[in-house]
Amino acid sequence: MSEPNPNPNPVLNDPANLQNLSKYWDYRERLKRFVYASSNFNETGTNIPAECISEDESTISWDDGNGAFNQYISMLATEYRLLKNGKQDYSKTICELYYALKSFERLDITAESVYRSDHAQQNGDLNGFFIRNDVDDTFWNKHKKEGTEPYFSQSQALYGDKQQNSLDTCVHYLESFALVNALVDNEIVDGITIDFKQIARDNTRRIIQNMQHPDEPIPVINFPILKKMYSYTWYLKNQVTGEPIPVKYGSGLDGTMLYTSYGFTKSANRILGSKVFKEMRFSYEIAKFLLSHPVTDCNFELEVKQKRGIIPLPGILYKDYSLFVTLAGMRSRIFHWPWFPMFAKTLAAQSKIWNLGQDDYKIRSLCATGNIDIVKRKSPYEVLIQKQFESSKLKYEHLPLIWSIVTKNLSYIKERDRVYIKNLLDAAPSAGPYKYMKNGSLEFGHYEWSSPSRLVWPERLGASKRPVTGYFNGLDFMLLHNLYLLSKG
Repeated sequence: MSEPNPNPNPVLNDPANLQNLSKYWDYRERLKRFVYASSNFNETGTNIPAECISEDESTISWDDGNGAFNQYISMLATEYRLLKNGKQDYSKTICELYYALKSFERLDITAESVYRSDHAQQNGDLNGFFIRNDVDDTFWNKHKKEGTEPYFSQSQALYGDKQQNSLDTCVHYLESFALVNALVDNEIVDGITIDFKQIARDNTRRIIQNMQHPDEPIPVINFPILKKMYSYTWYLKNQVTGEPIPVKYGSGLDGTMLYTSYGFTKSANRILGSKVFKEMRFSYEIAKFLLSHPVTDCNFELEVKQKRGIIPLPGILYKDYSLFVTLAGMRSRIFHWPWFPMFAKTLAAQSKIWNLGQDDYKIRSLCATGNIDIVKRKSPYEVLIQKQFESSKLKYEHLPLIWSIVTKNLSYIKERDRVYIKNLLDAAPSAGPYKYMKNGSLEFGHYEWSSPSRLVWPERLGASKRPVTGYFNGLDFMLLHNLYLLSKG
C-alpha cells in the first residue's frame, strides 16, 4: 500500500510527526512480506501475519496467536479511521480489515473440525471456540518461494501454535473488536455494504458465551460448603471433547477467571451496548484490588482458607471460610463466612493458594476495553497510566490510549504521556525492528523495539533467556503510532 497524498488534516500533517508518518508507510509496505492479504478469506493461512523472518531470510515464523493477528486487525481499524478523517483513500485498508475479520471467523468455524476424528465441520461451529492460526502445508506449498502460486520469498516456515484459544487470546481480540466497534462505519467492500460494528459485536458475543458454563460448575476448592457456594461457572473448554482446556493453555481454572470474569463482562457489555453478561461471584472485588494496587516485582496470590475450631461453651464445632488476595505484602480479605468468634479455639486450618505471577496484563486490558471505573478518585485512564509508569518493563502503553479512544475521552491525556509515546515512536528503527545473534551476542536496532511485540511481550525486550530472533513484523509500532495520532483528536 503506497503512502497517501498530502492533505490538510492537522493530525496527519503535524510537522513533528512527519518523520514517523513516513516511517509508518515504510513499515506498512514492509508488512507485505509477512502477510498474504486475500479476498479468498476461506483459504487457510490467508490474512494472518507472521511474527518474524529469520536473519538469513530463509524461514518465516507465525506466533501463538497472541501478538500478530489481533494487532493487525487493530492496526487496520485505526488506520482506516485516520485515513477517513483525513479525507484520504481508505479503500484498500477497509478491504484488508474485512478480509482479516472474516479470517478470524474462519478460525472459529473450523476449530471443532481440528479436534474431530473425521475433521468435519458441523452446523453451529461458529460459536466462539477458535484456534490460534491455521497456516498449514496446503497454504505454504502454494505460497512459498517455490510454490504453485508463490508469494513469500522464503522456502521454509514454522506454522506457530494451532491449539485452541486461551484467556490471553480472548483478551487481545477484545482489544481489536473494541476498536473496530468504536472506529469503523458501515462500508462497501466488494460491492456489499458491511456492518463492521455488528461483526465486532457478534465475535465478542460468541467469545464470551463460550466462556460461560452455569450448568457445568467446577468447584474452586473442595472444601465442604464452598464446593457449592463458590464454583467456576466461567472457564474455557474444548467444545469437541467437552473437557476444560488444560490450565497451562489458559482455561482460567488456575484462579485467573476468579477476577477476569468481571473484566470480560464489562468489556463485552460495553462493546455490545447492553448488560448481557454477569460475572462470577467475588470477581468484582478481586479485580478492584488488582487495579487499586501498584505493579510490583512481587507475585499476586489468591488464597482460600478454611479454619475448623470449637466454641468451648457450649462445645460447638465451627468452620470459617475466607478468600484473601495478596500483593507485595498487602493482604485483603474479599470474603469471610461465617465470622469465626474471637473466643473460639482453632483445631485445624488448610488453604488453597494460586500464585498468578507479576503480570496483570489481562485486567489492565479489560479495564481499557470495558471502561472499568472502580478505583476511588481515579479514572480508568489514570489507573492505567499510573501502572504504565510504575512498572520498569510491563508498560503496555497502548492500553491507556485504547481506553481514551473507545470511550471518546481524551481529556485525561497529559503532555508527558504524549511525549513518552512520541519518544518511543521516534526510537523505532527506520528499516523495521529486528533482533539477532552476532558474534555470540544479541544485536537490535533499538532496545525499545527488540521484542516481537513490545505491546504483548515487553519482557522480551533486549537480551532474554530464549529470545525470538529475526526481523519482526512491526505491527506494534504501527498500532501505537495510530493510537498516538488518534489520541490527538
